Amino acid sequence: MGYMNRVSECISGGRRIARTAILYHGEAEWCGRAMLSQKPARKLAEAQIAYDCIPADVFAEREHYRTDISRVLRVNTQEYRALIVPYAQFVTAEFAEAAAELWKNGFPVIFLEGLPEGICNPAKNAKVSLEGLKDCPVLSLEELVPYLKRMGLPEAAFTPENPYLRALHYQGECELYYFVNEGAGRYEGTVCIPGAGPCYGYDAWENRIYRLKPEHIRREDGAARKLPVSLDPRRSLIVVLDTADEELLCEPLCEKGETSPLKTWKRSICDATEYPHFREEKTVTLPDTLAQEQPSFSGFVRYESTFSAKPGEKVLLEVTDAKEGMEVFVNGKSAGIQIVPPYRYDLTGLAEAGENKLVIEVATTLERQCYEMTKDDPRMKMRGLAKPEGGSGITGEVYLRHFGC
Repeated sequence: MGYMNRVSECISGGRRIARTAILYHGEAEWCGRAMLSQKPARKLAEAQIAYDCIPADVFAEREHYRTDISRVLRVNTQEYRALIVPYAQFVTAEFAEAAAELWKNGFPVIFLEGLPEGICNPAKNAKVSLEGLKDCPVLSLEELVPYLKRMGLPEAAFTPENPYLRALHYQGECELYYFVNEGAGRYEGTVCIPGAGPCYGYDAWENRIYRLKPEHIRREDGAARKLPVSLDPRRSLIVVLDTADEELLCEPLCEKGETSPLKTWKRSICDATEYPHFREEKTVTLPDTLAQEQPSFSGFVRYESTFSAKPGEKVLLEVTDAKEGMEVFVNGKSAGIQIVPPYRYDLTGLAEAGENKLVIEVATTLERQCYEMTKDDPRMKMRGLAKPEGGSGITGEVYLRHFGC
């Protein structure tokens, strides 16, 4: 909840920057052969090119939508640099007229897989023709992204390219880029964003800001900042284009240093209604086999161990996998809750010189308990109820890193 609120605060009160508009396929689909607008939308999303799907109504009701086609395409507060038209056998007269005017004024109007053949509402618009569209570029779906890149899109350019990265450019009280890794693997690379000047990183989950050291470079479209990017699956990075308060800046987590695995733990469990009264304590070695030992268990799993720290050194905890979320305690104090692997914690502020008590509590879902309750119900079988296959508790390894960086 805290993460959602903090990100929502960052992207409220301003506007999202989308330089590309895709014509929604609604009218075209009703009237004849048509390409779904989600086809080019997917290509753009995988290339981190922000877009809006706009209806043909923005051209039919220009005053209502505050549509301007004089030199650019502007709809309400959004200003676009290109209009993409998925194949449509028929288009509305209002669209055809507006698209022809945009093209005449030098604005890119890009048709996919072919030009339209006719007007779908000719009765009231007998004088409107498609003649003004005959010189517009016609591209295949595969040619679209390279064409847009030659125009200077996307704004955020990743090296190496990755179709599972998402990018949001937002202008509000301050300007920022919000990146998310929706893939299954860790992304390591760089991103170039336009402009020069200072910037800093914001970790919305931990609610802290940290230094970024961009490399200032020149691109064909002007100055740009080149930043290193390391994003684990389902993690985000917010880059704020502003000067940070020096007193608030933190250093990014250092992932180097002496690594030591923690293999042996005392494990205990409890149902959600029994928390925090744990039972059935036993010694286990990770990865845990709780799912095989107690296949119907759902609740909390506690793991207890100890570690030593030297005066002045930093300590980083990493749990490679667990099912599902976890909370870490050092000497009885919480280090926070995390919900996606790998789970990384900076324990420096909680660890003391000498021996420290480490507790990890993993919260499972109700999947296993519910399966046992409903597996013999024929209605559930019809709905595709499947036996849980995932693990339970800590299903990966636990490491401590000690370093002085």
